[in-house]
Amino acid sequence: MPLLHALTHYVIPAIYKDRLEGGLSPVVLDAAQVASLARAAMGADQAAVLAVVNNWLSQGFALEAIYIDGVGAAARLLGQWWHEDRVSFVDVTLGAHRLQDLIFNGYQHVQADSLAKGPRHNFTVLMAKPASSQHSLGLMVVSEIFRRHSWRVYSDAQSTPEALQQTLAGEWVDVLGISVADEQHIAVVKKLVLVSRAHSVNKHLCVMVGGPQVALRPRLNEEVGADIACADATQATVLAYRFVERLRGQSGAADTSH
Repeated sequence: MPLLHALTHYVIPAIYKDRLEGGLSPVVLDAAQVASLARAAMGADQAAVLAVVNNWLSQGFALEAIYIDGVGAAARLLGQWWHEDRVSFVDVTLGAHRLQDLIFNGYQHVQADSLAKGPRHNFTVLMAKPASSQHSLGLMVVSEIFRRHSWRVYSDAQSTPEALQQTLAGEWVDVLGISVADEQHIAVVKKLVLVSRAHSVNKHLCVMVGGPQVALRPRLNEEVGADIACADATQATVLAYRFVERLRGQSGAADTSH
C-alpha cells in the first residue's frame, strides 16, 4: 500500500536528525517514548497524540526534533509492527493518517512557546516531488518546518513538468524544493529542473533537492542541475535563506508584488 511504502522507505530519514540547528534537547527520544507516540496514533482518542507531543515539549524538546525524531521514528515503528504482524491494516492506516495530521495541523494546537524564532522575510518556497512518487509524509514535514521558519510554502505533491511550468510562470517562487526518494526518479527530476528554470518568472530561481537520494548521491544537485542538495530539513531552511539573500543582494531580484 502506497502509504505504508512511504512510511517504511522515506518517512523523515534518520539522516535528518544528525545536524539540526538550535533548540534541540540534549536528551534523545528513547524507544519507549517513540512507541508511546505510535500507540497513541493508533488509539481511539485523537487528542492523545497531541498530549504526547505537548508532554515532550514541556520536557524541553524542540518541535522540529519531535517532528523528525519522534514522528519519523514512530512512522518507521508502525511499518516494523506491520511487517511483524503485530498490528492490523486498520491500525497502521489509522496511525499513519494521525501522524500525517499531526504534521499538517498539529502545530496549530501545540504550546505557543515552541514556535521557531527565525529571521523574518517574505521568501516563498514551492515543495514538489515527481508525480509517480508515493513519498508524501516526509515532504509534509519539510514543508511545515519551512513554514515555521517564516517561509510562505506552496506544495505540489504530484508534480508534472506541465504543472510546474504553469505554477512557476504565474507565481513568484524564490526556492523550488524537490524531493528525490528513488533512483528511478532522477531523470524525471532533471527534467523538472530544466522546465522550471526555463519558465519561472523568477529568473534567479533557487532549486534545492532533498530526500534519501541526497545521502546516497552526494553530487545529486549537479546530476539534476539544482543549486543545493540537502537531506536535513532544518539545515535546508538555513541554506535556502542564505542563497536567496545573497542572490537578492547581488541582483536585486525580488518579487515586486510583496
